[in-house]
Amino acid sequence: MMTSLPLAGVTIGVTRAKEQSRSFIKKIEAQGGIAVAVPLLAFQSPKDKQPIQKALSHLHTYDWLVITSANGVHFFLNEVDEMDKRSELMTKQIAVVGTKTEEVLQSYGLTASLLPDQFVAESLLEKLQTNLHKDSHILLVKGNLSRDVLYDGLKEDGFSVEEVTVYETVENEEVEDNLVHMLTNHKLDYLTFTSPSTVQHFINMVNKNHLTLDEQITFVCIGPITAQAAEQWNLQPLLVAKEFTTEGMIQEIIEHKGRPKHV
Repeated sequence: MMTSLPLAGVTIGVTRAKEQSRSFIKKIEAQGGIAVAVPLLAFQSPKDKQPIQKALSHLHTYDWLVITSANGVHFFLNEVDEMDKRSELMTKQIAVVGTKTEEVLQSYGLTASLLPDQFVAESLLEKLQTNLHKDSHILLVKGNLSRDVLYDGLKEDGFSVEEVTVYETVENEEVEDNLVHMLTNHKLDYLTFTSPSTVQHFINMVNKNHLTLDEQITFVCIGPITAQAAEQWNLQPLLVAKEFTTEGMIQEIIEHKGRPKHV
């Protein structure tokens, strides 16, 4: 029965972009939860394609590709296929930030050569520092809001690294009215954040609409970097997934729901 599932009767807001939210929503529903899609972000190709085209014209010169997100894979591979560079790509070693990015890479018929122990840029940097040859030529594939941890760290270590922005993150204003309604009418038990940019766009919307947040809603972050962004804005109460995945977030919610209210 549905009522026996761990998230029965729990309403969870999913703020990640529409393209990425489907599997997260299905996982919530599989546990009996009510998932509400409120995609705060949307993604688009850069208006200026010249930097991408330049990087791809020199693709043969790179030994490693480092891709920081599933979106990075999608947008980069679209450009690769547009310029008919897939055969050159097959000879490269590819590092990705986590298993979800790896799964998307596999959907394009490619295999990751390197994954970090923890799915954050700092852990990926450590892994790269110990696995790359000093003469390796690296192309870092990223979005416009990606942090500079990887680029700066590799540069400081003397590696030859170039970066290219293959997508831009923008605010999705279409969901604003719906999310404001749910917040003001206390329709959500939990609100999930999967990146610092989802936190920032949420805060922008809260400030724009002069909302006051109460403790009836619990915020859930996918990992420590996103949690830092939430803590900056004093979003409380705040949960952080132990495993930095959407599965980890769901498990954290299940555990939180099962705790006594006074804990």
